[in-house]
Amino acid sequence: MNFYHYSVGNPFKIKFRRHFCFNCMTELTIENREVVVSQKDEKAKYYDFSTPLGGDFIGSTKFIHKIFYCSRCQEQIEFVTQLSLEDVDIVIHKVIKYFKKRGRTIVIAKTYEMKNGERSNKISDYSKVSNLCLIIKEHGKNQKEYKIPIKRENEWERAYYFALNKKELINLLKNN
Repeated sequence: MNFYHYSVGNPFKIKFRRHFCFNCMTELTIENREVVVSQKDEKAKYYDFSTPLGGDFIGSTKFIHKIFYCSRCQEQIEFVTQLSLEDVDIVIHKVIKYFKKRGRTIVIAKTYEMKNGERSNKISDYSKVSNLCLIIKEHGKNQKEYKIPIKRENEWERAYYFALNKKELINLLKNN
């Protein structure tokens, strides 16, 4: 069997941040995940079977990459997914700070909108999520909701992620 080690995600954010499970707040550890893929499998289209020396692996290949692991929930979280959730929290904190410096106090709460229309504060299966919803409250103003659709990488482990733009969020709140 062939072996292919790879890494996805910002290595500096992975190494120099402390990472916590978003469901139970337990500190995450890093473990290996192994996926065996044959070139004939349906999921083979998401993997690169080329060898470092040129050519392609023949037969089944074991793709090995690192993931975050929660010992309490037994949740395995792809680096890209965890980092995107952490980045959302960082952007929210910066936006709140931005408006506080300008004399406006806003509160931003997160909730997840599922494909069936229900809302949840925790995620157990990312494939069932349609949007991350930011509920924005400010004294004397109507509550706003900002939806961020869930996205999915097109290759390797096909991690789910949310892309939040700080500038876009600030402009939304400035105009209202």
